[in-house]
Amino acid sequence: MKTVKWRQWIAAGLAGMLIILAGCQSVGGFAVDRVLENNLKSTSSESSLSYSIELVVKEGTVLTGEEAEMVRLINSLKLSVDHMKVQDPNRLSVKGSIDYQDQSVPFLMTVNESDMLLWLEGARKPIAFSNAPTDEWGEDYALQYRQLQEQMRQAAPTVASYLVKHLPNPNVVSVTNVTEKVHGESLNLHKLHVEIKGDEMIGLVKKMLESIAKDEAGLKEIIGVLYDVYYPIMTQAMDLYGEAEDSESSLGAGLIKNKEAAVLMLYELIRESLDHALADFDKETAKWLEQEKELKQVLSKDTSLDIDLFVDNQMRIRKQNVAFTIAMPDAADVPFGKVIVRAESETWNINQPVQADTIDAKGGVLQFGMYASGSKLTANFEKDSTVYRILKDDLKVTQKQFYIAQNDELYYDWYDLTWSMLDGAAMVPIWAFADQLEADVTWVPQYKQVVVDDPITELSLRFTIGSDTVYVNGTAQTMSQPVTVDADGTAHAPLRFLAETLGAELKWDEEYKEFIVTRD
Repeated sequence: MKTVKWRQWIAAGLAGMLIILAGCQSVGGFAVDRVLENNLKSTSSESSLSYSIELVVKEGTVLTGEEAEMVRLINSLKLSVDHMKVQDPNRLSVKGSIDYQDQSVPFLMTVNESDMLLWLEGARKPIAFSNAPTDEWGEDYALQYRQLQEQMRQAAPTVASYLVKHLPNPNVVSVTNVTEKVHGESLNLHKLHVEIKGDEMIGLVKKMLESIAKDEAGLKEIIGVLYDVYYPIMTQAMDLYGEAEDSESSLGAGLIKNKEAAVLMLYELIRESLDHALADFDKETAKWLEQEKELKQVLSKDTSLDIDLFVDNQMRIRKQNVAFTIAMPDAADVPFGKVIVRAESETWNINQPVQADTIDAKGGVLQFGMYASGSKLTANFEKDSTVYRILKDDLKVTQKQFYIAQNDELYYDWYDLTWSMLDGAAMVPIWAFADQLEADVTWVPQYKQVVVDDPITELSLRFTIGSDTVYVNGTAQTMSQPVTVDADGTAHAPLRFLAETLGAELKWDEEYKEFIVTRD
């Protein structure tokens, strides 16, 4: 539990970065909101960028072996994008490398409106991630999903500009004229320098809320913009479930379809919520920080955000340097004094013709989703590649350990994987055992065979119901017992054969009468 908690604090700090990177108001006539709006309206560009993170251990802290290794790995990581090409709002490519310790792994990523492909050096096939509704969701939904994405993209500059207009300036902000090189070209640029301390954050939030509460026209306008984006979804939901006959539901449906009435109602709700929040803002935030002492330490002057934005005469960001320092809580289970995130980027060829790179996927792809197998991901890389070694040896994504309890009245309802005795041999369900190792199991009914394909060992095991002969990559081997089928129709095979053939270690726990299976 110790490790989990400080990881959560790091994640919370990084999430906070997204909030405070939003911007600030006009500085000496320099319209920051216009800069952000122009950036979001950009349809094509080329750029380079780099990201790194540093965990700074508290002085005098002694890390466990696992923690020290994780610090070493994270501090050696660096993402370098040599060339990002944005062809249009739906298509881009990113070419660069991931630096890890003393090694560098080249990569190429492409994105379009339906999917994302990622190629890493050593990969046998590109890795595919879907970023669109699947076919089974239906054509109508898929079309509305794409329309919503486009509407949100179009509304983003307006919404961002509105928020930035209401963000107060931090204590340190300035604009100077400088000459900087961008992609090898010397340019005369405006340098916007911003420093934000953690102890300023709550005050800045209060001023922003006060500013929004006073801007009735602007708030109604932005509600109207969001109404136009989400109205099709609301009407679709009403059409899907049908409008109820009772007067209350009919009134609600009619209100949603009347933009002017809906905007007015939402404005009143938001304004009432703002007034309520601001009435006791200082008292409630002080009480909150007193209760959350660790968060109070994070929101101290030791947390800081330093931003340098270099903007051309057309109010477009051409270069940016960001350093975000997160002060960590002074707690026994947080071994770090601070976390530092650094980012640098340069942008050129803005709104000019750009052709994104492509990835050859003719040989197929490895489809990767929320429940993707770590073993299949690892097996997709050549065994002598850097990525394979990182996944298997450093991150240990293929490491497995599980328990197999005896199949009796005491354990049967609690364990999906149990063993039973047959003539001196422990038998287990083939599919359940293989599933624990993230292997694929296929039933071939015409031959009454169960086929297990294991991506890590690259072995294919073909079992035949009622036979003690199994074919391992086409070579016949004999098991101590034939494959049996229980009353539920589940095929069972000798446990020791399965474990040893698939490269696992088998141990017996006498106290609990269970087997422990481990595979590195």
